[in-house]
Amino acid sequence: MLLLSLVWASAFSMIKIAVPYVGPVVLVFARCLIGAMVMAVILVLMRGNSVWPRGWRQWSGLAGVGVVSTALPFTLISYAEQNITSSLTAVLMTVGPLVAIMLGHYFTDDEKINRGKLMGICLGFLAAVYLLRAGLNGGLHSGLDCGLDSGKSGADGGNLLHMLAVIAAAACYAIGGLGAKKLPHVSSEVIAAMVLLVSALVMIPALGPSIATLMGEGQEPGLADVPLKVWLALVWLGVMPSGLAFYLRYFLIKRNGYGFVSYVGYLIPLFAIVIGVVLLGEAVTVDTVLAMAVILGGLVLTRGATDLPWSISPKWTGFRRRLN
Repeated sequence: MLLLSLVWASAFSMIKIAVPYVGPVVLVFARCLIGAMVMAVILVLMRGNSVWPRGWRQWSGLAGVGVVSTALPFTLISYAEQNITSSLTAVLMTVGPLVAIMLGHYFTDDEKINRGKLMGICLGFLAAVYLLRAGLNGGLHSGLDCGLDSGKSGADGGNLLHMLAVIAAAACYAIGGLGAKKLPHVSSEVIAAMVLLVSALVMIPALGPSIATLMGEGQEPGLADVPLKVWLALVWLGVMPSGLAFYLRYFLIKRNGYGFVSYVGYLIPLFAIVIGVVLLGEAVTVDTVLAMAVILGGLVLTRGATDLPWSISPKWTGFRRRLN
């Protein structure tokens, strides 16, 4: 879970580096296409042991999962990061576990809510709302003239439309993850490969204007002006957060349920803030630090009494069991 959190957290900074130069559409198409190629290699290495969808219903369901869980949220996040910081984007994604566990309670058999989970996700949600308020007041804006010279830096950190786009992306992840849970007989590597391929194909109709701009036909910087760090960011996005991490995501969904994978959403902001500070020179406010402490507390409450990845005292174990 920690490794998955770290890889996904890095995506926010990579998007922040690349999106000012290539735009959301090209960025999403490139990362999905590269990710699909990575998964194609994995499928070859599996030597035909993968289980593929059977019938129109499973194929159409897989395509729907690709659009909802990948194409839409990738585009929304890339759009948002044109105007808000990578740290704020990651923190706003903490609404994902709330949506996932709430929906899982009604649409799955193994994701039921108890008092501990409810308290934990509410704490995480309240922390996100607190940061949303701080963002609206401009308190999270770091003036991204960053150490890596990220190009056209994020403007006002309090742009409500861009923040709502991130929240919508978090909801898409939750809905798409639950949809993947409904494909129990399809291999995880097949799901990851197909959702990335479908997402790349979905972006093709919108590529025309973006490619024209990238080639220098508009007012924006052309292809020759794109620095090496942007290409490296796109490759990283495709290989790691979109390729290998996607495979691990769907593997964990099938093995542990989406509620377990959604807990990653609590750790991603913490790692994303650290990466944003080190890589982009983003500022960390007191509001952010306090909210992160609350979110980590919520993570502990959402886990069961005996399934935390570290040892805890008998008193805490007894308290957590009483919340079930």
